[in-house]
Amino acid sequence: MIVKLHPREKESHMYETVAKELGIKCPVVIRDVNIFKTLILADIVVTQYSTTVLDALILRKYVLVFNFFKDYIPERILNSKCMLDVTIPDDFENAFRKLLLDDVIQKSLDKHIEKFITGEIYKVDGKCNQRIVDLIAKIFK
Repeated sequence: MIVKLHPREKESHMYETVAKELGIKCPVVIRDVNIFKTLILADIVVTQYSTTVLDALILRKYVLVFNFFKDYIPERILNSKCMLDVTIPDDFENAFRKLLLDDVIQKSLDKHIEKFITGEIYKVDGKCNQRIVDLIAKIFK
């Protein structure tokens, strides 16, 4: 288990304590690492809703959003069924287990993640700047 602290988080003992209670040996808690390096390594991304959710989805990672305070999540993302959203703390463990072990849930998420990426993310191909330059050039022709 790797826990990437939010840049404003200073304390890691809570995560280490919870990991120990869950029987997770040697949790790794890191601070000053580029988020993309940890996302690439992840099988499952557990987070509050932020742009990290979109980054994880683009990388085709399973996402579990703990939304215990019922923060705003755009409806197009919630309705896309491309992630699991948990609003009740007692439901978290079950949702995590499903995400980790349930092939049916994983296959459904795979399908919805792909649909979300193709429908909501224009292109993730590294050529955005070239498309903008081409569009501007076309305007001035």
